[in-house]
Amino acid sequence: MIDGVPEVSDFGFTPDTPKCPKCDGPMDQGALRGGNPVYYVPSQAPGWTNAADLHARACIACGYTEVFTDPTLLRCVMAGIKPPKT
Repeated sequence: MIDGVPEVSDFGFTPDTPKCPKCDGPMDQGALRGGNPVYYVPSQAPGWTNAADLHARACIACGYTEVFTDPTLLRCVMAGIKPPKT
């Protein structure tokens, strides 16, 4: 810890922790806030009920943040079909 701010090395991330595509630092799996819940609605989704849950990761080294969804679910939503049970 330097000047009261924790260092990246202060956190116990494992080797299988996702890596930041920008700086190769560890990505923290978090949640999106602001909606109840927040969804991605594809441009090709037939009907308003077709949406995919969003997830987020943020790099604790550089702050890069990515938002993503399940690609299988997204393709099913865009095709207007019910996704298979997982």
